[in-house]
Amino acid sequence: MPPENSQVIHIALDDIQPGSNAHSRFALDHDHVRRLATDIAAHGLLNPIAVRKTDGAYALIAGRHRLEAFRQLGRPTIPGIVAAADERTATRLTLTENLLRAALSPVEEARQLAALLPDEPQGVDGLARTLNRSITWILDRLELCDYPPEVLELVHTKRLTLAAAKHLHKI
Repeated sequence: MPPENSQVIHIALDDIQPGSNAHSRFALDHDHVRRLATDIAAHGLLNPIAVRKTDGAYALIAGRHRLEAFRQLGRPTIPGIVAAADERTATRLTLTENLLRAALSPVEEARQLAALLPDEPQGVDGLARTLNRSITWILDRLELCDYPPEVLELVHTKRLTLAAAKHLHKI
């Protein structure tokens, strides 16, 4: 969510500089950028990027993958929030966003997929297309719904991998 009293504006992609803290991630995940671009093309951008004003441009604080997805789509502007931040504050905000953003566990993904599936007229195929994931990826997670709670807890807390849980379930 944007900070209170902040305003979302459309910023020209050419006006956005990476900033010294924008490369806090080692490398872009190009598969993620591709999936994100597909989702943005279909559903729009849910969360604007964050930038700070610099000399005649904007320095990126958060949203490197979203920015690259917009570039991939050939869009001239991207929704963004301009934060009143110096370099140190911007670096802290970048780190905070990256530390707080937690990926869903396979168990959480399974539960959300199971909730979506009944309303998907094309079933697993439609869900895979909508989410830009493989059918195998969808089925692997949906299979978790049949696992015992003890196994789900181990997978959720990363004490057991999804692959190992699949093997145990066969036994």
